Amino acid sequence: TVEEFLTRTLTTDGALQTTGTPQNNALLSMTQNFPQLDPSRGVAEQDLISSIYALDVLYFSTSGDAWRDRTNWLGPNTPCGDVASSGAPWFGVACDADLFVTDLDLPENDLFGELPSELRALTKLQNFVLQRNSVVGEIPAEIGNLTELLSLKYDENFINGTLPTTIGQLTNLLNLTMSMNGQIGPIPTEIGNLLNLVHLDLQSNEFTGTIPPSLAGLQSARKSRRKKTTSGYHEPSCDDFFSH
Repeated sequence: TVEEFLTRTLTTDGALQTTGTPQNNALLSMTQNFPQLDPSRGVAEQDLISSIYALDVLYFSTSGDAWRDRTNWLGPNTPCGDVASSGAPWFGVACDADLFVTDLDLPENDLFGELPSELRALTKLQNFVLQRNSVVGEIPAEIGNLTELLSLKYDENFINGTLPTTIGQLTNLLNLTMSMNGQIGPIPTEIGNLLNLVHLDLQSNEFTGTIPPSLAGLQSARKSRRKKTTSGYHEPSCDDFFSH
């Protein structure tokens, strides 16, 4: 069954069976809207189940009923829309030709709550934008599963806790923006693995300790942070990335 599949793959801590949790609400919503889903039909069906469930958990984890725009979420169309019925995709969602979710673009949309670990199911996600919302809690370590991410932007939220070391697994990232949150602790040295970065902004957090030497290798990010002044350009310093 769908429940057995999700318990085995995405939510293994009992939350799926606990009434009132985002995971349980997501399961109920999905089975009501898509009763035909069956993981025994193969990988493509399993991927669709995982994507719908992950997005539904995000919805219920971040007070989706109060979002500024939630068009088509929790409706009869799949996240990518239904071509046969000319159904539109869910607001903020874009997909590739194989119907994998590639973009989750929800800036300034009144999200309030925590990011769920189930987002790791969106393995083809390339752009994840949550700027200027009220997301709280920590960045889940499972963010490291989203290895095709090109852009991760969650500046101007209320995210706290330490930055997970798994951020270093996102080696395709071009843009990492997390300024104006409440993140604490040391900057993980693994961030130096993000050699493709062209934009990095960690300012206005509560990071402690020294700046990892591994950041010196991010030449593309340093180049992109050059600032124009009345006397020309100056090369970036640590103040361009962090606030003290």
